[in-house]
Amino acid sequence: SVLRLVSQMASTASTRGMIFLEPGSKIINEAISTRLADGARRPLEPVDIRLADFDNVMYRLSVDAEDRDRIGLSISMGCLNDLKPVGAQVMLDELYAGMAQPSAEEGFDLTLKFNPDSLSCSAEDMIKKCAQLKRNLLGSPLDQCFDALCNNRAGSMSPIEIKWRPMESMFILPQADRCTIIFSVDFADQTDNALARVFLQEFADAQRSVSGSPPVSFSREPPLELRETSFVTREVPSLVGYLTLSIFDSHVNSPEKRENAVNMIVGFRNYVHYHIKACKSYLHTRMRRRVESLLQVLNRARPDTKEATGTKTASGKTFRRAGAAKR
Repeated sequence: SVLRLVSQMASTASTRGMIFLEPGSKIINEAISTRLADGARRPLEPVDIRLADFDNVMYRLSVDAEDRDRIGLSISMGCLNDLKPVGAQVMLDELYAGMAQPSAEEGFDLTLKFNPDSLSCSAEDMIKKCAQLKRNLLGSPLDQCFDALCNNRAGSMSPIEIKWRPMESMFILPQADRCTIIFSVDFADQTDNALARVFLQEFADAQRSVSGSPPVSFSREPPLELRETSFVTREVPSLVGYLTLSIFDSHVNSPEKRENAVNMIVGFRNYVHYHIKACKSYLHTRMRRRVESLLQVLNRARPDTKEATGTKTASGKTFRRAGAAKR
């Protein structure tokens, strides 16, 4: 059945690994790499690149004709004001020191500008920082909580809610021995909703067979950890459910582990969305192949209704052998 097939795909995603999207924007990476490369044209050519990203994020990469010595990068992000008090502002001051402008461009929430000829870091690091701007903003509360967890300070931190999509939130609940991450997952499309529910349930079940991985659970109702907070959960008909991850010190006790954990958590919702679409494409391919095979069976079973034509003589008459007219 379709549900059994989806379950198998979800189980494979957890135990064997499936594709993860890159944490940075490839378009921004390429655009800035071209302008920071050795021998790049100076002064910079005016440019205006606008692009969309996951999680309702918009970018604008620009070089103004009146200011051709600096590259500008603006981002529109609905939850940015919620992120600043819980780690984003500290991250901006440290990682993007001197780049953030006092006021953002019209239609955007944050604008960065820098001179490519006087960088405060290597060109590779600057390209990475710009391409991963959204990841760094969304991941800043996680970085803050993971740092507190490794230093035995997580128990004193307050819960955090990030409303990163119109009908979805990510809840971060620091505790003394762990950091609990809860996703509210919503898919308006009925087919996507059904597939996502099966996918997330099987994802949670398959986690048990992966040693050392964070505990995962999925429920249709808000989990107990969330009900004990003051956050108000939104009841919407298209809500798939709540996926809960528990991150322990052993999962983030090194810079490499911490960076990987933040990348996986920030990109998890897009990971689910991508594989729901891939699952639908795979199911359609399977259905088309099945229909083609059934048509071949029907064509082979079709009786031959063509009558025997016989052999024409020189005078135009038709000559049939005895018994050829009836079969």
